[in-house]
Parts: sequence; structure tokens; C-alpha cells
Amino acid sequence: MRIYYNLSNLRLLEIRENLLKVLPDSLVQLPKLESLDLGSNVIEQLPNHMGNLQSLKELWLDSNEIHELPADIGRLKRLQCLDVSENKLTYLPEEIGDLESLTNLELSSNQIESLPSTIGQLKHRLLILKINSNSLTKLCEEIGQCLALTELILTENALTELPVTIGNLKKLSNLNVDRNQLTHLPVEISGCESLGMLSLRDNRVTQIPSELSKLKHLHVLDLSGNRLLNLPCTLLECDLKAIWLAENQAHPMLKFATDIDAATGEKVITCYLLPQQQYTTSSMENLLNASKSQNLNNEQAKVLQVSTSPTAEHHESKSPSPIDDRHERTGSVKFADQSDEGKESSLQRHNTPHPKDLRTWRNKIAKKFHVTDGNLLHHEHHPYQPNANKHGQRDSTQTSLSSQQSMSSTNHQHKITIDPSNHIHESIDYVPPEISADHQDSD
Repeated sequence: MRIYYNLSNLRLLEIRENLLKVLPDSLVQLPKLESLDLGSNVIEQLPNHMGNLQSLKELWLDSNEIHELPADIGRLKRLQCLDVSENKLTYLPEEIGDLESLTNLELSSNQIESLPSTIGQLKHRLLILKINSNSLTKLCEEIGQCLALTELILTENALTELPVTIGNLKKLSNLNVDRNQLTHLPVEISGCESLGMLSLRDNRVTQIPSELSKLKHLHVLDLSGNRLLNLPCTLLECDLKAIWLAENQAHPMLKFATDIDAATGEKVITCYLLPQQQYTTSSMENLLNASKSQNLNNEQAKVLQVSTSPTAEHHESKSPSPIDDRHERTGSVKFADQSDEGKESSLQRHNTPHPKDLRTWRNKIAKKFHVTDGNLLHHEHHPYQPNANKHGQRDSTQTSLSSQQSMSSTNHQHKITIDPSNHIHESIDYVPPEISADHQDSD
């Protein structure tokens, strides 16, 4: 790669997502360059005299293989944004504090173990500091000198405590310390009067200071994955919109009940998610060990069964698949086999219950017309009742009316019908005289 010297007016240079490994020294001979994007390459080292780029405001070096930043970088007095995330940095040069115009410093996904004390020199301009996914074990006290800081991201490090000077950050609105090893919060954190979001997910915090109630702008508090027994009662004085105590929490806000802390005698609040459970308890370990032991015994039994089988030597060993294991397990719900279909069921059908007055009326009708078991008794053969066929069975018309019997009186036929639901229907049909039974007798 070659940079020509006649590009003296070049203001923006973007060479992102290539395979650049080495940068030419002529790169620094661009006096008016304001934005340089070298991200997503394989650069291992920056060229000498990077400080010659006096007009540079943005420097993007993310996703490379850089092991260190040159001390000469401190000469970039107009630099506002420096992104060296996803590299192999283990430290920052002291000269980083000379970047007097720096507002955004992104150091995510490196191997940085500590910040230089000169970071405090960026007190009037630095707004955003992201140093998540590193190897920080301690945050220097000079961080409290960055008075303009509004966002501090410390996620996924090895911090065991926060410096008390963090309370000096009056403009800090977002503090994220997820997945560290914090055991407590300093009382001085109540000095972060602009704090709107505080996230302490997956730490070892056992107690929240009651002074947290002074954070009148605190809207989101994430405490899930810690070891809290209860919360201070003063926390209800905050204007919280969401408080998270567990990852599987259904709603952002919870219903709290007041209680008395047995150890301190102070008034506290609690809910169904408190006290928080540790991820690994003795009972969980015993359960895991028992499960492993059971699995080991099962495997040994399978091996023994295969080794003692007469045909084992003629077959390849096959580990049980999840599908096979599924068929071997006994389900909690079993259905009857096909062979059980012919068996008599114990289920019985009961008549639909009817109101008392309807049951009384039905009994009277049944008694009047000698109804037994919900059907009419068969009386003498009616001249117009269908005869039995040659097979000794009633025809189709009689079959469809098996629950109906008719009774006649002179020229009127009185019918009582009981349907399958045990409902009684009464009707009187007129029979013409020429076909009445009396008329036939007179003939």
C-alpha cells in the first residue's frame, strides 16, 4: 500500500475490512486528515509519528491485532473519538491523559488489567468510557476526576469493589458493572445525583446501601444474580420504573412487603424473589453429583449387559440415541392398547337431571299410561301398527319410532312419546270414522 504525498487535502480515509497488516509511514503525512478508519483488519502495530496527524478527530482501530498504543498518540490534541476495542492491548500508555479533547474512549474486549492514573486528566471532556470485557481487578481512584463522564461501562471484568471517588461523578447517568465480583457498593455512590440506570447483574452483592434513596433520578435498577437477603426500605423513595431481581422476572415492578431485618433490626422490604438464591448451593451440588453417579451406573449397566450378551461380539456397540431413550422411558400418561377396546368399561350413563316439578309431572304421566323404565308398555295390537316382518323384526318405520307407542279411543288417538333424553311429549290425533276401530267392528 502506498499513500501519495499530493493528498495533502484529504480529510477522510476509510480502509475498513481489508487484510492490512502493516501501515506505511507515509500515512502520517496527511496534515488535514480528520477521520481515519482502519477497523477490521489484521494490523499489529501502528506507524511511528502518529502524532503528526494534528487535525485528526476520529481514529477507529477496532477489531485488529494491536498489542500496544504508541506514546506518540498523546500528541493528537484534537482527537475526540478513539476506538481500540477488540484488540490485544494489555495496558494504556500514560500519555493517554494528554488527549485533552477526547470525549469517547472505547477499550472493550482487550486484556487491560488497569487504567493509568492519568485518566483523571480527561476531567472536562470525557463523556463515555467503555472498558467492558477486560481483565480489570481494580478501578483507579482517579476515575472520580472525570467530572464530565455520563456513561461508564465496566461489564465483564474482575472488579471486587468500586472506588469511593465514584461519587464525584455528578453527571453520570449510566453505570453498568454487570458480571464482576462486587460484594458491596460504596455509600458514596449516592453522590451520582444524575444516575438514571444502575446495573449490577451477576455479582456477589449482599446488601444495598440505604443511601441509594438519594438518587432521585434512578429509574432502572438491575440487581438480578446477586446474594441479597432484602432491600432497604428507603429504596421506595426512588422514582423506579423497573427493578430486576431475577432473570426470569415477569414484570419490571414488584410488590414489596415490609419486614424487620433480624440481624440489624432495621426496617426492610422484601418480596417473593428475596432472598436471592446463589447459582451453586450445596443442595444443587449434591443433586448434580447424584445425577452424575446415576448416569455412571446406567452406563456401567449397559456395558455389562452388552459384554454378557451372547451376540454382543457380532454387533457393533451403539450408544442410545435420544429417540431410543424416549421410547424406553415410561410416560406419566398411558393410553389403552387396541386389545383393550373390547373390554367392558366401568363408565355409566346417567339421565340428565330435571327440575322437581318436571319430574313430578313425568311420574304422573308414566303412572297414568303404565309407563315403565321410560318406555310405553306394549298393549294389544293396533290395526294400524306395523306388523313384524318375516325375520321377526320391526320394519324401518317402527325402528325409527322404537320409543313411541300409540293408544286410541274411538275417533281420537292419544299418543305419549318419550324421547331419548327422557322428555315426555303428549298429543291427540284425530282418526277419521271410516278407518276407526269401532267402524271396522260394525262392518
